[in-house]
Amino acid sequence: MAGKTISEKILSASSGQDARAGDVVVCRVDAALGTDGSVPMALDYFRAMGGTGVSDSRRIVFALDHYSPAPSRHTAQLHQRMREFAAEHGIELWDVGEGIGHQLVVERGRAVPGERVVGAGSFAVT
Repeated sequence: MAGKTISEKILSASSGQDARAGDVVVCRVDAALGTDGSVPMALDYFRAMGGTGVSDSRRIVFALDHYSPAPSRHTAQLHQRMREFAAEHGIELWDVGEGIGHQLVVERGRAVPGERVVGAGSFAVT
């Protein structure tokens, strides 16, 4: 796979395609990070699509790190909704005060070199 970026190499190996920049490929992710800035909307879509369960809760983690502490009753309710969904589906949740999700995903071994990790948040690329 000479002449490819590391991302192209990882996505090629993961998808079974010769992936190049600009291509759309489908592959399984090793970890997905959702934050209180993104998960509430994702839960709305999950319900609207008729979702009843997650395929592999071990690959998902939620972090309550954007609105910490909750600045309003509405935000506190969103946090509670995330806690309840995580508990119902066996998803690990890093609660208010535990740290910043994009840093914790590395520190707690949820992201390691060579794996496909996605995150909702502009700093997730770190």
